[in-house]
Amino acid sequence: VMKITLEKYISFILVVLLHSGCLAESPPRVFLGFIDYSLSASTFEANNKDRLADRFLRLWSHEMSAPDQLMVYPIHLLTETASSLYRKIKPNSSGDLNGASLTAKSNHEFLSEFKEGVFEETKIPDNVRMGTNLYPILRKIQRHSTNTKTRVLIVSDMIHEFQDEQLNEVFFSKNAPDPRELAYEKCQEMDMVNKLSNAEVSLLFPGTIDGDINDEVIRPLIITFWEELFTLAGATVEVEDL
Repeated sequence: VMKITLEKYISFILVVLLHSGCLAESPPRVFLGFIDYSLSASTFEANNKDRLADRFLRLWSHEMSAPDQLMVYPIHLLTETASSLYRKIKPNSSGDLNGASLTAKSNHEFLSEFKEGVFEETKIPDNVRMGTNLYPILRKIQRHSTNTKTRVLIVSDMIHEFQDEQLNEVFFSKNAPDPRELAYEKCQEMDMVNKLSNAEVSLLFPGTIDGDINDEVIRPLIITFWEELFTLAGATVEVEDL
C-alpha cells in the first residue's frame, strides 16, 4: 500500500511541476549569422564564398538541433535597420533507417538555399556597402538572446567605418587609444555591460593569401578591442580565420 501511495504522490508532484513549467523543455536556441557586405571587406574574394558556406553548413549540420532557428543578417552602412538575408528552422530528423538519407537531403537543401539567399539574391547597392556599421550587432544579439542561449557567427574584418567613428583611423593615429580602454568606454556608452551573457560569439576574419597591407598593423588592436567589448558585454568570444 505504501508503494502505491508513494507512486501516486510522485505522479502528483510531476504533474504539478509540468503545469508550473519547472520541467518544461528549454526554448529552442537561436543561431545568428552576420556577414560583412562592405566593399572594404574581403568576405567574397578568392575562395571565401566556399569557406563561408562550409562554415554555416557545419553550424547547421553539427551544432543545431530541431527546432533551433538560424537567422543571417548583413553588415554594411545600415546594419541597424537591415532585415535578415536568410531564415530557417531546423526540421526534425527521422529516427528510422531513412534518417541518414533525410539528414543528407536536409543538408543539401540548406546549402542550396543558403547560397541563394546570401550570395545570389542580395541586391545591396554600392552606396550602402560603402560603410561598415558594426555596433548594432550587439543590440541585435541582445534582442535574440534575452530568453535563450544564442550562438553567433560574425564574418567581417571588424573595422567599424561609420559617421560616428572610423576604427581604422582611430588605431592608425599617432595617439591611438588602448583597445581595452576604448572597449570599456564603448560598452558603457552602449549600456551593454553583461547584456549578452547568453551569447557565444565567434569572430571569423576573412582574408586572402596575399594578406592586406591596410589591416596588417591594426589587426591585433582590432581583435583585442572586439574580444574585450564582447567579454565586457558578457559573451564568450573566440577568434578564427574564415
